[in-house]
Amino acid sequence: MTQGELAEGICDTYTLARYESGALNPSEENFQKIMNKLGMSEETILFNLQTEDTNIAKVRNRLLWLFEKGDYQGAENEVKEIISKNQLPLMYVENRQFLYRIRLVAEQRCGKLSLDHYILSLEKLLKESFKDYDSQKFVNKYFYTENELLILNNIAIAYGEAGKFETACRIFSNCHPTDREGLLYGWL
Repeated sequence: MTQGELAEGICDTYTLARYESGALNPSEENFQKIMNKLGMSEETILFNLQTEDTNIAKVRNRLLWLFEKGDYQGAENEVKEIISKNQLPLMYVENRQFLYRIRLVAEQRCGKLSLDHYILSLEKLLKESFKDYDSQKFVNKYFYTENELLILNNIAIAYGEAGKFETACRIFSNCHPTDREGLLYGWL
């Protein structure tokens, strides 16, 4: 389906492109229309990368493999290489959030970032697409991208590690109910 076909009857193609890039969040009504037209549930999480390179899955999988096995220095080096080779263009918020979240977690786990700086950096990264985010007055969004959920998870865990359990619980409890289980699992 082309952007024009998807946008027909919902919005113009420019607006749809802004939805896709994370520059603009659709209204609940438009989001439901788009998801219905795509034959998807409104609870679907959006993919976390933007690229025209079909081989990027290999790069992504290698990075995630290093990250998930706890090789944080290897993951940090992989992020640097991906950025230097422009394998994931940083003009897309999805790519920035994907790469910089991994880099921030790796740096914090390697002792290169204080917990406070880590939290502030994650929150700044989240605000690139979730403009209304405020840890003290958390407002639930209708839907989250995969990157936003992962960043929220890291923020809540960090607040818990900092002994700020009320803030951590506020973030966990105010996420969409279908997303909450995944966040809580990562915290426990």
